[in-house]
Amino acid sequence: MNRNLILVFILLATLSVANALPNQLVKRQIKWEKCTENYPLVNVDLSSDSIVPGQEYSFNVSGNLNTIIDSGFILSVGFHDNHLFTIASVEVPICGAFYRTDCPINSNTDFSASLVFLVPKNLPNPYSILVLISDKLNKKVQGCTEKKLGN
Repeated sequence: MNRNLILVFILLATLSVANALPNQLVKRQIKWEKCTENYPLVNVDLSSDSIVPGQEYSFNVSGNLNTIIDSGFILSVGFHDNHLFTIASVEVPICGAFYRTDCPINSNTDFSASLVFLVPKNLPNPYSILVLISDKLNKKVQGCTEKKLGN
């Protein structure tokens, strides 16, 4: 009887550990949302899924826009408070730099661009990250995504 009780206990312990392991291995991802219905959603991959103030992150942006991407297009990343006041932002051209795509990129064609950005140390709670693809010459947003973080 004692052996059966020990065997049942070991079996239950093994099952609970086996059940818990897959949940711990799931990578926590930041879910990006559409800014508005007016602009296509672009995809964002961060070098890490946890934002830590004062650390540098790589923002890799990809998507498919219904317009030709040429030398006037920029990738912008900005950190904003809940009143959309800009805390810090950076923009880089999508075309021309050695680590970006050659242009022009035809409409409805996959593209990717990236930038490295130092997250500001003075982030409020809550804050949001806004990522834009825009045509700087025509001053028109062509794609965007955002993530609201904090309480």
